[in-house]
Amino acid sequence: MTSKNILEIAASYLNSRRISINASFFISTSLKISEKEKYSNAQYFHWDNDFTKFLKLYIYLTDVDCGEGPHIYIPYTHKKKNNLNKLCRLYSDRSISKTYKNKKIFYGKAGSCFFVDGYGLHKGETPYFKTRFMVNVHFGRGKIFYSKNDTFINI
Repeated sequence: MTSKNILEIAASYLNSRRISINASFFISTSLKISEKEKYSNAQYFHWDNDFTKFLKLYIYLTDVDCGEGPHIYIPYTHKKKNNLNKLCRLYSDRSISKTYKNKKIFYGKAGSCFFVDGYGLHKGETPYFKTRFMVNVHFGRGKIFYSKNDTFINI
């Protein structure tokens, strides 16, 4: 998370040498869960507003393939959203598929990682075959809005 290369990518994207870092660990189980649990576990499309500008790094700790909870991202929505999706709330797959034709699905082996801008519409797919373990690292410009545990660094 704090390797020189990762920090350089974050600093370049954020246009800042002073950044905030916060990491979370997610376990998404393959057990049947209610719609309410999906709703509270980011398994509906949404966009984040944690910082004035930020970048997310996701690291899969288990292999993730179809049916194993891949991350799904709607390209370019970090820059422009349809008027129906400008509220910071959760959206159904159906409403998103009506509005946006393209989606990026992130599959990968354990240890795979990728960056996304969290202002874009995204979600974690509900896993059906096995539990998914993942680390989510936020790199932000400014102070994260909901956590006192973020770390500030100067690069």
